Amino acid sequence: MKGLLLKDFALMKGQRRFFLMLLLIGMIPALAGGNVGFLTVYLPFGFCFFTISTISYDEIDNSLPFLLILPVSRREYAGEKYVYGIICGVGTLVLCQLLGIGYGIFHDDFLMIPYFVQGGVTAVIMIVLFAIMIPIQLKFGSEKGRIFLFAIVIAVMGSIAALNRLLHLSIEAEKAVGFLADIPVWGYILGSIVLCVLALGISYSISVKIMEKKEL
Repeated sequence: MKGLLLKDFALMKGQRRFFLMLLLIGMIPALAGGNVGFLTVYLPFGFCFFTISTISYDEIDNSLPFLLILPVSRREYAGEKYVYGIICGVGTLVLCQLLGIGYGIFHDDFLMIPYFVQGGVTAVIMIVLFAIMIPIQLKFGSEKGRIFLFAIVIAVMGSIAALNRLLHLSIEAEKAVGFLADIPVWGYILGSIVLCVLALGISYSISVKIMEKKEL
């Protein structure tokens, strides 16, 4: 797995112009309007989902069969994509949170707790979407994978809009969801960890089965 990680980090190094542009775009709102929170959402997603691109790179010129000739099992190949994505995504998120702490030291009006909450929510959403996309990418490839991603985003946005509409129309629904305010912080943290672990575990199992049945 170490060799696969080094390969993917080498691919990232080769795309340094893309990541520099990604960083510059993320820095514009922070420098122009003090919107450091934009970095917490924008950069981790960009770095994490570069993992999807590494799968596409592996399939160029029929390179995947060559990789699997090496002392690398299909299970290890699938597992490496998760390790690489988590390192990139969570690592970038931690750096953004540290940047927020540094920014807050010099700006008294900076709200630290909401910034950390935003980081936690970003981590959960990023990991769940990442867990959904890896099996889709391994199964269908880059072109169909983009279609599935678009469909998933539309479905999520539609579900949120429908739920918001329902809550505004129904007083009973508002009361039913009101119990969420009574859940302690540790409950949200524990629930988020369980959700992420389950999502990654199920996704990894599916990805391994896809790789084991994949014809090269």
